[in-house]
Amino acid sequence: MSKSNRRFNDSPREDPWYEHPLRIVELINDFGEAACVSSDPAGELDDRLAMHANAEHMHTMGQPLSLDTMFFKTSARIKDQPDRLAEHVKIARERGIRVIVYLNVHWGSDKHPEWSQRLANGDLAIAGYGSGLYICANGGFRETAKRLIGDLGRYDIDGVFLDGPMFIQDGCYCDVCRHFLKERYGAEMPTPPFDDRSLYAKWLEFRADSLASFCDEMTTALKCVNPYAILYCNANGLMPPGSTGRDNRKLLRHMEILAAEGGFIFYVQPNKVPIWKPGAAALVK
Repeated sequence: MSKSNRRFNDSPREDPWYEHPLRIVELINDFGEAACVSSDPAGELDDRLAMHANAEHMHTMGQPLSLDTMFFKTSARIKDQPDRLAEHVKIARERGIRVIVYLNVHWGSDKHPEWSQRLANGDLAIAGYGSGLYICANGGFRETAKRLIGDLGRYDIDGVFLDGPMFIQDGCYCDVCRHFLKERYGAEMPTPPFDDRSLYAKWLEFRADSLASFCDEMTTALKCVNPYAILYCNANGLMPPGSTGRDNRKLLRHMEILAAEGGFIFYVQPNKVPIWKPGAAALVK
């Protein structure tokens, strides 16, 4: 993780905790709509302590994201579910573990096609996880995400981790993205094979700025209700930013820390991930 150059209203009671070493544990039992949300917070947090964690990514909603599987109090929820965040946070405080709530902002349920990115032919962008759709950061989901984050911030949490945002490599071509790009550059959305290289470069810049703007609005939504909580996203790894639209230099302007995906146990063996990877990811432009 890399420290941001952006300063926020840090608590006068302590040094900025996120500038000290973090041992964040995130455990997922299942990608089912409810199975990944624990009903035994004390046992779950004891497991975190046994792993020497001082922070966690807590899952409070189903996968893929759907408004009927929200296990905390939120005005965006469309189906009543038990509040599993309040008790969890209380016990975590007693255990000395910081709670950073996980929020998926790139993978939405099939129940919400209005959130989806679009291919150049207008088709929905089907997610590569076996179900669900890729979420557009410029579309109607942005307002929903701000509501979710604002409601999460009313709990005594330490932060929110965004899984995403991102663009698929061949999108997004939704009406909102088309409108914003034409408004900015006076041009129609380019399509492969991108013969106009100047317009292609503008399209890449538009994508990166869209994701940075999304993170800026999410940070503002959180700090309006919880100024001491932090927000950070799943930023770019060791790859060109054009493939997903993630530009770490742009993203870091709107967050306290930079976190890049790539060291999951189930992706590769942990001992195969070089210790210099976080620093290298922080330098990716």
